[in-house]
Amino acid sequence: MHLPDVAAVVVHHRSYDTLPVTVQGLVGQGVAAERVVVIDNSEEPAQRFRLEIGLPPGVHVQYVANRGYGAGVNAGLDLLRSRGGDVRYVLVSSHESRADVGAVSRLRQALEDDPTAAVAGPTLVTGEDSDLRTWSEGGYLARVTHRPQHHGYREGVTPRPDQPPVHRQWLDGAFLLYRRSDLDRYRFSEDYFLYMEETDLHLRLGRAGRTAVWVPSAVVWQSSHGVPGFWYARNLRLLYARNDRAWRRGLVARGLALRRLAGAIARGRARADAGPLLKGSTVRLPQPYARASRHPRTAVVNPLAAALHHYQSEILTVLGDNAVETSLSAIPEPSTGEGSRITWLLRYIAALARAGADTRRSGGQLLVVWPALGYLDLILLRAVAGRRGSLVIHDPVPLVKAVGYGRLARRIAVRLGAGVQVIVHSETARRALDPALPDELISILPHPILPPRRRWAAEPSRSRPVIRVLGQYKADRDLEALSVVAERFASSAVLEIHGRGWPQVDGWSVQPYFVSESEMDNLVSSSDAVLIPYGRFFQSGIAIRCLEHGTPVVGPAGSSLEDLYGAESPLLVHHRDDWPRAVTHAVSSGREQATAAARQWRTQVEVAWAHWKER
Repeated sequence: MHLPDVAAVVVHHRSYDTLPVTVQGLVGQGVAAERVVVIDNSEEPAQRFRLEIGLPPGVHVQYVANRGYGAGVNAGLDLLRSRGGDVRYVLVSSHESRADVGAVSRLRQALEDDPTAAVAGPTLVTGEDSDLRTWSEGGYLARVTHRPQHHGYREGVTPRPDQPPVHRQWLDGAFLLYRRSDLDRYRFSEDYFLYMEETDLHLRLGRAGRTAVWVPSAVVWQSSHGVPGFWYARNLRLLYARNDRAWRRGLVARGLALRRLAGAIARGRARADAGPLLKGSTVRLPQPYARASRHPRTAVVNPLAAALHHYQSEILTVLGDNAVETSLSAIPEPSTGEGSRITWLLRYIAALARAGADTRRSGGQLLVVWPALGYLDLILLRAVAGRRGSLVIHDPVPLVKAVGYGRLARRIAVRLGAGVQVIVHSETARRALDPALPDELISILPHPILPPRRRWAAEPSRSRPVIRVLGQYKADRDLEALSVVAERFASSAVLEIHGRGWPQVDGWSVQPYFVSESEMDNLVSSSDAVLIPYGRFFQSGIAIRCLEHGTPVVGPAGSSLEDLYGAESPLLVHHRDDWPRAVTHAVSSGREQATAAARQWRTQVEVAWAHWKER
């Protein structure tokens, strides 16, 4: 396989025997030799002939001073940037990594399939053939200490050729494929010198709404013996300083160093390990600990971390594409089981206070993507961010019972929250807002959308098309419309409803449970048509998500779907008996229209949100 849009940066330090194998393996994986850059920081001029003699023709070698692994990667990225070209993905590798056949293409496919993903990593294995062990299946932060740890560490190697990619908090830096656009915005920190710089980068990407994915079917071998004591103690402190609470930097980092020392004593290595651990626990860290942004930054607060996870990804991606630097605070709602409603509200208010302080420091904006307290959020935003606050109101008249939408709450909030911008995603929603809100404080911005996902393989042939309804049941769902559809298609199509709270509907297979993020993507992409059977709605996140996958959506005319398709679209339903005709069109030829609408909508989103950024 040839991978014309992939380049590679290999950081080399005095491993002359392993480097040629690593580079030749990358070329064998389909990366053009001319797009492989070796950054050598060995500082051994007399050995350069050994380095170059085993490399494929066309590979570029750049010799630099040894300022650490992160600095080496940044030097390679700068070189690739200066050479131009249509590089979309950059592979970053250490000098001894060896990839199994097809690993790079599988990582690339994972990034193609998930526009929210900034980086994809393989299953890392280590050891000899007779004792091959898993090194990392992606990383996580321990629950209490937040110490970086590996999933699957030291377990036996289990082939997983068919397991889909899995989101992780961070990935081991030995062999990673990045989206180039993300590396253009977020560079490796050079303060770590060695170890944990990739963890720092992935945590920063995560706060900006970008994700990391472990690709189980991609397997890469590496040689690793763990983190030396000095770098473990020192860089753990630095990681906490940059990404966590102050008490973890002082108390937890040193406590973990002491625990490691106790283990060394038990193994009889106290004399060898005590000095480096002590030095790493006391050496002065690079300053400042938390670097303030030099550019205005938009602080995004999401009080429904689970329910709005996809919307969060959409809006952060759109802001990132408009070169807006962002920070993210996402608070899990009570339904996820992470605390009571009071705890959730306190966390939300604390997140608003932190985001407001960030906004004031950077001169940026504060954007809340859902009103936790309805119109009353305007008062909170005014208090923490002044006129730099914006609130997205999805349902000006809630489809379910909610706090903060009564007449008295609206009247108080409009007066005390004066100056806060209100964002809605449709003209229908604009008309439903409280009339006391001044026009100059209302922005109608198109619902954000991810770049349309590329379909690499033809859809499998099916004897019957799959027609689905997705999302939570609400009182405004049009059950009679679903009955009309069932009468026409029950024998010729698979009819399914997936979402919490649905009653049984004649002719439909109902799964009345919460649908996870990954399951929702699978349901959307494998549908021949998705129905939006609402009597009234202001916008549809499901409809946008369907467009991202090129899946046609059928729904009522006179709704926000007209903004997506145009008023004359045959996918729109003008009266209840019109549902069968629109569904038939969606199944037979709606995918092309959905794909075209996605591209057009994406362009509108980019332009509109660029104007909002400049307000």
